[in-house]
Amino acid sequence: MESFTIIILTTPIFIPIIKGIGVDPIAYGIVLMLCICVGAVTPPLAVCLFTSCRIIKIRIEETIPDVFMVIVILLLVAALVMIFPSIALWLTGVL
Repeated sequence: MESFTIIILTTPIFIPIIKGIGVDPIAYGIVLMLCICVGAVTPPLAVCLFTSCRIIKIRIEETIPDVFMVIVILLLVAALVMIFPSIALWLTGVL
Protein backbone atom coordinates (compact mmCIF):
# COMPACT_ATOMS: atom_id res chain seq x y z
CA MET A 1 0.00 0.00 0.00
CA GLU A 2 1.13 3.53 -0.64
CA SER A 3 2.14 5.61 2.35
CA PHE A 4 -0.69 8.09 1.90
CA THR A 5 -3.25 5.28 1.76
CA ILE A 6 -1.87 3.71 4.93
CA ILE A 7 -2.11 7.02 6.77
CA ILE A 8 -5.64 7.72 5.55
CA LEU A 9 -6.88 4.23 6.46
CA THR A 10 -5.19 3.75 9.83
CA THR A 11 -5.29 7.19 11.43
CA PRO A 12 -9.08 7.48 11.95
CA ILE A 13 -9.13 3.96 13.36
CA PHE A 14 -6.17 4.19 15.70
CA ILE A 15 -6.24 7.80 16.97
CA PRO A 16 -9.20 7.21 19.34
CA ILE A 17 -7.50 4.06 20.62
CA ILE A 18 -4.16 5.84 21.02
CA LYS A 19 -5.77 8.72 22.93
CA GLY A 20 -7.74 6.24 25.04
CA ILE A 21 -4.64 4.45 26.27
CA GLY A 22 -2.82 7.72 26.92
CA VAL A 23 -0.27 7.75 24.11
CA ASP A 24 0.57 11.11 22.57
CA PRO A 25 -0.74 11.37 18.98
CA ILE A 26 2.51 13.02 17.83
CA ALA A 27 4.58 10.10 19.12
CA TYR A 28 2.14 7.73 17.41
CA GLY A 29 2.51 9.64 14.15
CA ILE A 30 6.29 9.45 14.30
CA VAL A 31 6.22 5.71 14.99
CA LEU A 32 3.73 5.27 12.13
CA MET A 33 6.01 7.17 9.74
CA LEU A 34 9.03 5.11 10.78
CA CYS A 35 7.11 1.88 10.22
CA ILE A 36 5.94 3.10 6.82
CA CYS A 37 9.58 3.84 5.95
CA VAL A 38 10.51 0.28 6.88
CA GLY A 39 7.73 -0.98 4.63
CA ALA A 40 8.96 1.20 1.77
CA VAL A 41 12.42 -0.38 1.78
CA THR A 42 11.56 -4.02 2.47
CA PRO A 43 10.42 -6.51 -0.15
CA PRO A 44 7.95 -7.54 -1.51
CA LEU A 45 6.67 -3.98 -1.96
CA ALA A 46 9.92 -2.02 -1.50
CA VAL A 47 8.89 1.00 -3.57
CA CYS A 48 11.90 3.07 -2.50
CA LEU A 49 14.33 0.18 -2.91
CA PHE A 50 13.21 -0.74 -6.43
CA THR A 51 13.08 2.89 -7.55
CA SER A 52 16.52 3.80 -6.23
CA CYS A 53 18.11 0.66 -7.67
CA ARG A 54 16.56 1.40 -11.05
CA ILE A 55 17.80 5.01 -10.99
CA ILE A 56 21.42 4.18 -10.14
CA LYS A 57 21.36 1.01 -12.25
CA ILE A 58 22.46 -1.57 -9.69
CA ARG A 59 20.96 -4.89 -8.68
CA ILE A 60 18.85 -5.12 -5.57
CA GLU A 61 21.09 -7.87 -4.20
CA GLU A 62 23.97 -5.39 -4.03
CA THR A 63 22.03 -3.10 -1.71
CA ILE A 64 20.82 -5.70 0.80
CA PRO A 65 23.57 -5.16 3.44
CA ASP A 66 23.03 -1.39 3.40
CA VAL A 67 19.24 -1.72 3.40
CA PHE A 68 19.44 -4.13 6.32
CA MET A 69 21.33 -1.52 8.36
CA VAL A 70 18.74 1.14 7.49
CA ILE A 71 15.93 -1.20 8.57
CA VAL A 72 17.66 -1.98 11.86
CA ILE A 73 18.19 1.72 12.59
CA LEU A 74 14.59 2.63 11.70
CA LEU A 75 13.21 -0.14 13.91
CA LEU A 76 15.54 0.84 16.76
CA VAL A 77 14.42 4.47 16.56
CA ALA A 78 10.75 3.38 16.40
CA ALA A 79 11.25 1.22 19.49
CA LEU A 80 12.97 4.08 21.33
CA VAL A 81 10.13 6.47 20.49
CA MET A 82 7.58 3.89 21.68
CA ILE A 83 9.45 3.33 24.95
CA PHE A 84 10.43 6.98 25.51
CA PRO A 85 7.86 9.24 23.79
CA SER A 86 9.62 12.28 25.22
CA ILE A 87 12.26 11.78 22.50
CA ALA A 88 9.64 12.57 19.86
CA LEU A 89 8.03 15.34 21.87
CA TRP A 90 11.20 17.20 22.80
CA LEU A 91 11.34 19.34 19.66
CA THR A 92 7.67 20.27 19.84
CA GLY A 93 8.22 21.38 23.43
CA VAL A 94 11.16 23.57 22.42
CA LEU A 95 9.18 25.29 19.69
